[in-house]
Amino acid sequence: MGQSKRQRRKRHAAIRAHAAPAPARIGLSCPVSVMAAAGESGPRRFSMVAYTGEPMNIYGYEYPVVVDCASIDMKGQRIPALLDHMAYHGAIVGQIERFSVENGAPPLVAEGYFTPTDQEHDAAVMVLKKADAGYQWQASIGGDPRSVEKIAAGQTATVNGRTYAGPVCVARGVSLREISFVVLGADRLTSAVLARNGGRHMTFDAWLKAKGYDPLAIAANLKSALKAAWQAELQAEDTPPEEDDVAATESDEDEMDAAEPEEDAPTNAAARQPSLRASRTDIVAEENRRVAANRRRVTRISEITAAAGNPSMTIRQNGQETTVEIGAHAIEQNWTEDRVELEVLRASRGSGPAVLTRSHDRDCTISALEGAMILRAGGRLDHPAYASRQGSGLPGWLRAGINAEQRQRAMDAAHRYADLSAVDLCREALRLEGRDAPHGRNEMIQAAFSSSALTNIFTTNVNAILLSTYAEAPDTTAGWVSEQEVADFKTQERPAMTKGGNLSKLPRGGEADHYSRSDLVESYKISRYAKQFVVDEQDIIDDSLGALGDTPREMGLAAARLRPDLVYGIMLANPTLGATGVALFSASNFSANLLTSAALAAPKLKAAASAMRLFRENSVNLNLMPTHLIVPPTLEFTAYELVNSTENIIAGTAGSVTERGNVNALQRLGLTVVSDARLENGVTHPDSGTAYSGSASTWWLVCNYARTIEVGYLRGTGRAPQTRSWRFNGEGKYGMGWDVKMDIGAKAIDWKGFVQNTA
Repeated sequence: MGQSKRQRRKRHAAIRAHAAPAPARIGLSCPVSVMAAAGESGPRRFSMVAYTGEPMNIYGYEYPVVVDCASIDMKGQRIPALLDHMAYHGAIVGQIERFSVENGAPPLVAEGYFTPTDQEHDAAVMVLKKADAGYQWQASIGGDPRSVEKIAAGQTATVNGRTYAGPVCVARGVSLREISFVVLGADRLTSAVLARNGGRHMTFDAWLKAKGYDPLAIAANLKSALKAAWQAELQAEDTPPEEDDVAATESDEDEMDAAEPEEDAPTNAAARQPSLRASRTDIVAEENRRVAANRRRVTRISEITAAAGNPSMTIRQNGQETTVEIGAHAIEQNWTEDRVELEVLRASRGSGPAVLTRSHDRDCTISALEGAMILRAGGRLDHPAYASRQGSGLPGWLRAGINAEQRQRAMDAAHRYADLSAVDLCREALRLEGRDAPHGRNEMIQAAFSSSALTNIFTTNVNAILLSTYAEAPDTTAGWVSEQEVADFKTQERPAMTKGGNLSKLPRGGEADHYSRSDLVESYKISRYAKQFVVDEQDIIDDSLGALGDTPREMGLAAARLRPDLVYGIMLANPTLGATGVALFSASNFSANLLTSAALAAPKLKAAASAMRLFRENSVNLNLMPTHLIVPPTLEFTAYELVNSTENIIAGTAGSVTERGNVNALQRLGLTVVSDARLENGVTHPDSGTAYSGSASTWWLVCNYARTIEVGYLRGTGRAPQTRSWRFNGEGKYGMGWDVKMDIGAKAIDWKGFVQNTA
């Protein structure tokens, strides 16, 4: 308080900070203030406005991401401050003490302190020295979302007290994990401020951003009024204002001089209140006009792009080309209506012959290296499963249309880099993150293993090989079992309404009989099945990446075996149905669906088909027609001959057999033959672990439009296996790991669509 204005002004220095997006979690842009403790003692401190509510373009997310501040999980508030997201003891910069969000709306504010040591290459010492020397550090905050909701184009979402136009992703329940000082980022509007002495209050630029203004684009007259309001807030707390912009113009300094009295001059706060009130009135009016104008702009942009079919455009972002919708990008980048119309017109013209030029820095992108790893592992870059709902975990370029320019460029570059060694791959991953590769080979590999780029490259390869293998694996249960998606792992009830009889004749003047039905319920739960595998740092040193191709392929086959194991395990177990108290296949069922002494032959097959046709329920004829003939491999060729032959050949001497037509009546059924080795060799049920024996002579008829066996999947998984990655970096382990999970269950629902035949 005893310093002059010029001394107080000289104690500030400005640096810029951009938030680097982390594909494995939500990354938040933040302005950072670095300062010393009061009295020039104690640890240096920092504070930041971590999030202002703006949508963020984050690698790994299809649309810009908005974080719901009302649901942020801040329970574990003492989290680390790291260097470049590297999670080991040598990269610790400091500790976060406190996060706060007022009334569940931005800004999100964080405070913490540095923890320097006297050890060589200490991260905290390096960050402070660079900052004190004027180096422009950038900042990035990471958190794991509990859920991410996609808001499609043309729809809106209300979050943080604001309305966001789709397409956008809303991340809810974000658990804050760490903050990092980084070299490169993506948000040009963020800034970091270094203060050598006290001052914990929000800087003017940070205060502007918290109010929703762009410090670089604000008008001079409005900036003057806002600065007065900011200074009034500081005076209300008996705290002298601080200015964080060392690049301020002379006019800005004059405004600050006029607003800040000398120390020996009396401060008459009461005399200044009318002008402050007038300034605040102007600010409110200006803010209302700004919000209304922006709403009109957003509405007009939505109308222009909707009329053109919501076209897309290609932009370059984070070193790689990305396809975005023009409408969403225009709203986010604050484009004018005229520019939107121009870009829509350009998109509608189509493109002429492509002129491709090559350079290593431009072509060797994360997308290219992801594709190169898939090729090296023996996978395909054009597999149709990538564009299906099962491919939601893959990057956007791999899910884009096969003729999309972004995908074509990545695929072309992938073939050029498919022969990179594992060590070269590590070097390129560090380059893509803007980090210098250490000279030592082992040290460089360790640094690459802590990078998100290498994790993305390897994880994309694992997901692609796993998914393509799973999609190509044969499934003999497809086409005759029913499928459902369930919300959770709780008991799922499947009621079956029994037939209630026919309509009754209604006498003249009479009253219709009531239609009576009874509920029959079967229930089951889905379960999670999982395995994990690890690629060790030694595999990279040895240039041995076979595990990244072979292991995901084996995992995909294992996941594909789960469903038939569950289904055929039920058929061989012949469980008791809860609704009837009778076995699935039993002669005690109303119209017995268990036939014995029925070796597969034309007469027995006809008898089984006739039995199914005669099934009834509450005296109602069901008229079920069999659609599938399920047999063990020993009976497969007999089955094909019975149902596909066009003629009957009757052995015997002419005149000694009964005359009949030569048409194969079984062909009329149009049965699909299904054969699976589990029915003959037996199978171990994945849920119970019980082994059931098979038979070389038992066979089944199935009607696929009756309820037989239901397979349930966890909703949102795409009915496919899911992967999750992690990194080892310290504590005796070095490498990357993945676990593969499949959430699935199966249950016999009704007996009437089955006939089992035993010899």
